[in-house]
Amino acid sequence: MDADLYLFVERGRARELRERASEWRRARVPAVVTQMPAVRALRRRLGWVLVETGLRLVHSLD
Repeated sequence: MDADLYLFVERGRARELRERASEWRRARVPAVVTQMPAVRALRRRLGWVLVETGLRLVHSLD
């Protein structure tokens, strides 16, 4: 996979993690309480898997 595409995906993941961390810090409660519902977390993870798979497919066509 192209390094720029890989970094783009990883930056998106990092942004999501920073958002979750800031929510947790604002709430000042244990992380278990502030976790996203399981379905939403699964959708988000599946979305990133699809994005990464698509980028790999596009790269393999070159």
